[in-house]
This record gives sequence, structure tokens and C-alpha cells, in this order.
Amino acid sequence: MAALALGAFVGTNVDNLLALGAQMAATEPRRHRRIAEGQFTATIIVIALCALLGSGLKVVPHTLIGLMGLIPLTLGIRAGVLLFQHRSDDRTVPAAAGFLSSLGVTLAISADNVGVYLPILATSGLLGGVVSVGIWVLADLGLIGLAGWIGRHPAARAQVEKVGPLALPVLFVALGVIIIVRSGTFGL
Repeated sequence: MAALALGAFVGTNVDNLLALGAQMAATEPRRHRRIAEGQFTATIIVIALCALLGSGLKVVPHTLIGLMGLIPLTLGIRAGVLLFQHRSDDRTVPAAAGFLSSLGVTLAISADNVGVYLPILATSGLLGGVVSVGIWVLADLGLIGLAGWIGRHPAARAQVEKVGPLALPVLFVALGVIIIVRSGTFGL
């Protein structure tokens, strides 16, 4: 059960690592804690929903879950607008990485987590469920630590500076579009 839970976490959280690492690399280190808190809170919400609702979420149409893609899409557009409102010599990334944006993005990209965690919890029994939830919580703390390291790493921060302040808005818009398209929302 532990190997299954860990494999499920790794397989469904590559996107979370990339989004979280990018948010941290694109913002000043004093904001990293709030970003990490948003990620962890969203993970707890996803796990709690899966544990409480079990297979009940299977009746929610995929197209409705896809509406969550509007969160990162909106954040990306907002960050892009703020970016273009800045002076041309101002290379700072607009505020698009804090508790609420991290929470929203993590929730929006967690449909795969729900799709994988639900059947595991529905079929694992009480002990297996407790073990799985424990592994997912600990693994998320590890993911946050790794993303924090990426966000503080000089090479990662230099890459973000090279790519420019447009990287975070583009990432958020891309995540939003991918979520909407993959879920079939709006018939796309």
C-alpha cells in the first residue's frame, strides 16, 4: 500500500512541483512561506475531499471540474496585465505568487490527484487509507522543501530572470488552458 500511495503521489504531482518551484523562483524569498502554505492547504483540502466523499466525486462531470482551469488562467492574465503596466525598466515579477494564488493553482491542477487518490482510498480499507494519507502529507512536505530549494537556488533564480517576468504569467495561462482542454470544458 505504501508503494502504491507514494507512486500515486509522484505520478500526480510533477505539475505541482513545476508550478510551485516556478512561483518560488519568480518571487522574493520572504513570500515563499505563504506560497508553501497555499500548496499544503490545497493538498490537505484535496486529500480531505477524497477521504470524505469517496467515490461520490465520480458523479461530477469532468467538464465542471475543468472550470477550475479558470483559476490559473485568470491569475496568468492578471499577472500579464500587471507586467505590461510596469515601467519598461522594472524587471520585477508582478505579485501572482502568494497564499491564495498558490492555493488556487494547486487546487486547479489537482484533478489528477483526485482521480487517483479516490479509488485508492475507496479500495484500501481504514489502515491502508491512513497509511496513504500519511504518505501523501509527508510527500507534500518533501515536495514543498524541494520546490523551496529550487526557488532559492541561484541557477533556478537566474533562469527565471533570464526568461524574464513573463515566465510565471505564461506558465499560469498554459496550466489553465491545459486543464480546460483536457477536461473537455467548453467543448474544447
